[in-house]
Amino acid sequence: MAVMIIDAAWTWAKPAGQDLTGKLWCFAKLDSSGNIVLAGNGDAAVGVIHEEATSGNPASIQIGCVAKVKLGATLTPGARVQSDGNGNAIAAAGGTTLGCILEGGNSGEIVPVKFF
Repeated sequence: MAVMIIDAAWTWAKPAGQDLTGKLWCFAKLDSSGNIVLAGNGDAAVGVIHEEATSGNPASIQIGCVAKVKLGATLTPGARVQSDGNGNAIAAAGGTTLGCILEGGNSGEIVPVKFF
């Protein structure tokens, strides 16, 4: 994969509402207190976790442009995606469509996603 440089204007930091350790490049949403938490199946994610954190500590998410995302299934380039129950990208199927992947890959791989 190509190296990606993220402009600070596309990142946002808030406290983690849960332990996000090991969730780098997963879709994230906000809880009712405005904290960053892992997005669930079909949730309306607001970004992708860019810096992990334990609960209560600052976490960063990328909120726009082209981001890296972890796949939860094998997908082809151009596939429209949503979050699965683990915050990974899967083919959009009734949940909130979050974007489309620019490179194909297998489950567990990290690929670029263009946010909608």
